[in-house]
Amino acid sequence: MVVNSGYGGSDGGAVAAPSPVLPPNPPPQVPAAAPNVAIVNPQSNGIQLSFTVDGEAANLPVGTRIDLSVTQPRVIEFDRGGTFGAARYSLDGGLYTFTPTDHGWELYRTEYVAPAGE
Repeated sequence: MVVNSGYGGSDGGAVAAPSPVLPPNPPPQVPAAAPNVAIVNPQSNGIQLSFTVDGEAANLPVGTRIDLSVTQPRVIEFDRGGTFGAARYSLDGGLYTFTPTDHGWELYRTEYVAPAGE
């Protein structure tokens, strides 16, 4: 897990099973790339957000993001604020952005747009 905001959670990966005995000089094995989850708190929100990922507390300061590798869906939980109650979602890869709505905080899957020049 790459952390850009101080999140100290585990990467959620499963423990690898022992490898079978291989013949001499086996071909290299390339592990499949795990999808990534990025959770963003845009500068425009103007407030630090708190939530849990797989039961571990996290804080996301304004204008930062948390990057997680995913080997299985991750569960995020957060308070929507006011009287709107709690939200609980499964994250399975992609970019997710916290957004204020008329019904409290929401987490939307958003499309990544590369900055000009990338």
